[in-house]
Amino acid sequence: MSSPENSVAFGAPGIEPRWTSSAKEGVGTAYHTSCRVWFTLSHGIVNEIYYPHVDKPNTRDFQFLISDGETFCHEEKRDLDHQIEYPERDCLFYRLTNSEPGGRYRLVKHVLTDPHGSVLLVRTKLDVFDESLRANCTFMRCLRRTWVVLGPATPDGVLRSAATNCCMLNAKMCIW
Repeated sequence: MSSPENSVAFGAPGIEPRWTSSAKEGVGTAYHTSCRVWFTLSHGIVNEIYYPHVDKPNTRDFQFLISDGETFCHEEKRDLDHQIEYPERDCLFYRLTNSEPGGRYRLVKHVLTDPHGSVLLVRTKLDVFDESLRANCTFMRCLRRTWVVLGPATPDGVLRSAATNCCMLNAKMCIW
């Protein structure tokens, strides 16, 4: 048995480990065994990504924070209305639609895995219906469609992420 002073983790006290929501609404992987990525969906987001084995959680709560830079900042899983669909019977992907309750914008994501590689693909589109948001130059630069690609993994098993057309605007990171 180790002494109490040896049982404290480096960098203590830190924060307590936290789990994401257990209220799963979807689970996915690819049809081919060469893909070693699994994911779960809840509250309109990808809330867990597992790699290189289904018992190795790698990412928790992969979501967008949406802001006009001045008057609001919305967390996708907490502040938006969610709809999860399985649109194609013969294709292993989900459509996640998250809408701002006031009808000002919606975020539509298609989530699927690459069948022949350990990669999670998330195609994202932000539709803006409120003209006042359209007038905000910073907000508009973040509205283009994008694919967020997670994978392949680094040698230590951590998934890398890349997004097409990343930019830094007014010290805020946005993906477009």
